[in-house]
Amino acid sequence: MSAPKTGAFTRIAAARRATFISYREAIEKLAAFTGDTLNEVAANLKAEGLYAHSSAQLVGIERSVRYSSSSLDIVTLLDVTIRDGAIRQAWPEGVLSDVPSDPDEDGWIRKTFIEALRAANLPCPDTLGEPPPYDARSTPSPEWVKPFIGRRNIPLADAAQIIAGLSPPVTYTLSPEVAAKVSEWDSSLCDAIRASEIDLADGEVDEELADDTLLVHASIRSWCERWGHAWPVPDVKPQPVGDAELRKRLDEADAEIEMLRTERDALKTAASQAAGPPAPVPQDERIERTDLHVIGCLVRLLVGAGAPYGSQSVLIDAMLEKFSGVAGISARTLQKRFAKANESLEQI
Repeated sequence: MSAPKTGAFTRIAAARRATFISYREAIEKLAAFTGDTLNEVAANLKAEGLYAHSSAQLVGIERSVRYSSSSLDIVTLLDVTIRDGAIRQAWPEGVLSDVPSDPDEDGWIRKTFIEALRAANLPCPDTLGEPPPYDARSTPSPEWVKPFIGRRNIPLADAAQIIAGLSPPVTYTLSPEVAAKVSEWDSSLCDAIRASEIDLADGEVDEELADDTLLVHASIRSWCERWGHAWPVPDVKPQPVGDAELRKRLDEADAEIEMLRTERDALKTAASQAAGPPAPVPQDERIERTDLHVIGCLVRLLVGAGAPYGSQSVLIDAMLEKFSGVAGISARTLQKRFAKANESLEQI
């Protein structure tokens, strides 16, 4: 029996993946080499018919390389770049399709693409022959999700488009089938919001939820994980802040707090001089305000990045499970108290 070869399958997969060059990699490397705009690179490739030379795709969860019998996806991506100067997903015009053309999944066979460039006397940098590093342990996220990594809040319309597999904001006309899919996700998100499964940034649920209503990102992710929906924006943990940077931020915060205190004292003085002695705050109101401050501080300590609970809805679920039957512990009451507590803290 022959001796085992460690990593043999990984080397085979890496070699096969290296035969593929994505639309994004090709366009960006050509633009970097020539100094031309993305529009100019795409226009020249289309004019020379480079879309017709051995187009290929990455398919399946394993992202294996497959020849494509149609150049429609490449033409669609070229047209978008020529028109908008951008590299992004796009839907082929006049063709019903379940998935958009994707600059990270659609491209060419690397060797054939390089040969076609040279045959057409077009610029062909050596970097085109250097595939990016292969990592068998992870599937790279699409480039368009990167601006959403680390965002605390995401608009309702953008969230529906992301779950539907689109790159928001969508500024082009969707096919009826795709538009229906986005609308269904929009309705699902609205239902989750009204059921207190997804938190809003301002904590207030209006009867009519607008497209620009801000949803808490961590809450969207928790909801998707709970119900088995795919949320393509990776949960990247922020890099720890160094001591010097932390000290700088603390100094800046201290300076801002001091400035706000000075402004507050000046406003108090002006208001007291104009209105006379202030009326005493009733004892009950002071107790209520203190309780709200305590609740708000506890919620901020327990909810958020690095905290025990990813969202207020998750915290509420845990409280309902732990303290079922306790007077005042209901989803509606907790949601209202948390909203008032957050508002009370923001007024300090």
